[in-house]
Formats: sequence, structure tokens, C-alpha cells
Amino acid sequence: MPQVRNLAREMGERDGRALRIHETQRKVIGMTTNSTNIVKDLNEIVRIAGIAGKSVKEIIPIESDGSTFSITSAYEKKVKSMGYKIGSMCRSAPRALAKEGSVDYIAKWYNIGREDYDLMDGVVLCDDNRNGKEAVIAIFE
Repeated sequence: MPQVRNLAREMGERDGRALRIHETQRKVIGMTTNSTNIVKDLNEIVRIAGIAGKSVKEIIPIESDGSTFSITSAYEKKVKSMGYKIGSMCRSAPRALAKEGSVDYIAKWYNIGREDYDLMDGVVLCDDNRNGKEAVIAIFE
């Protein structure tokens, strides 16, 4: 579990948010079948948020029954209900989020350049968008 402690430290234990996110991270690890990849991806997201001068505000785990594209529908519905626009899907790559109205288009993950990181307001991580059962939404501030 050292990766989780590392993630909490990077998010800034000084302001109290890290403890809440750290506890959510424990739930995410308990929920996922492939927790090593999720933790690795979340650490990468924290790094990207830092480059953009942002921090991770909230981590939201999403679950579904695993039927075809049910996880994708579940996290897209949640993201839209929160007032965010979601980037294009590309297999199991993360999908960038931006507040509705802040950008016209969000590219696939591999087409987002470092110079555009500051336009992201969060990301969605999902190992299998077609038949997956779990996803994680990370919101930046």
C-alpha cells in the first residue's frame, strides 16, 4: 500500500483534503480487480494536475454490472450531471474532462499535449470501457 500513501502525500496532507481522498483511494483499491493499474494511473493524474498547477479535489469510484458499455454509460452520465464535458474514447486510455462551455472539443488522451493540461478539469480512468465493471473519476481544482 505504499503507493496510496505516496498519492496522499502528493495531494498535500497540509490542507486536510488528502485524508478524505486517501480514504476514498482505499475504497477504490478495495473495489478494483486491477488496483495496481488504477493506483499507477491515479499517481500519473496527480502528476499531470501538478504540471497544470492544479490539485486533485475529489476521486469518485463508479461501478456497473459489466454488461456491454454499461460502465461507460454510468461514468458519462455522472460526468454530465456534474457539469463536465468528456473527451473522446480510445480503448482503455484515460478520458479528459473540462467544465461545460470552457472548451469546444476534447481530444483523445494521446493527442492532448502538455501545453493543454491546464485546460483539463479532471479525468476518467477505466481499464475496460466495453465490458468493465469499475471506473474512477478524478476532479481537479
